[in-house]
Amino acid sequence: MSFKNILLSSSRQVKKIIILITDFISISLGIIFALIISDVELRSLSHLELIGISWFPLVSLLFFWTFGVYNSVLRYINLTGLFNLYKAVIIFVLISLIGRLIYENIFHYFFEGNFVSFISFEGWLVGVLTFSFLIFLSRIVANYYLSYELSENKV
Repeated sequence: MSFKNILLSSSRQVKKIIILITDFISISLGIIFALIISDVELRSLSHLELIGISWFPLVSLLFFWTFGVYNSVLRYINLTGLFNLYKAVIIFVLISLIGRLIYENIFHYFFEGNFVSFISFEGWLVGVLTFSFLIFLSRIVANYYLSYELSENKV
């Protein structure tokens, strides 16, 4: 039995778990690239900073699940599915930015100091673009690979 047939014959729940793992890896790679662009070494981060970084992929996956991103079947993904994914990514990025601004203001209010982020704007931008690209690429590649025939993809 080929890998493609194993994937196609697996249950919907297993397929969702595979997509979740793929998205987790994509988001984690985006964070790693953001840290690299920002010249941050993981060894130099405190435990609190590492916890702050590690919540991001988990919360984003929960957000995507709640937003219904994982309800579509990859083999039959269409523009509506990709648009829902795009909406979820954009809304999550905006919520993350708002959350960061609120956190900075609370930090400034209670500690009367300036909040200094260890991820630069360029790093943040590269991270968002990387994880967005990888998430969309994974859907398109899976759609192409799992379709029964190449003629199904033609209009």
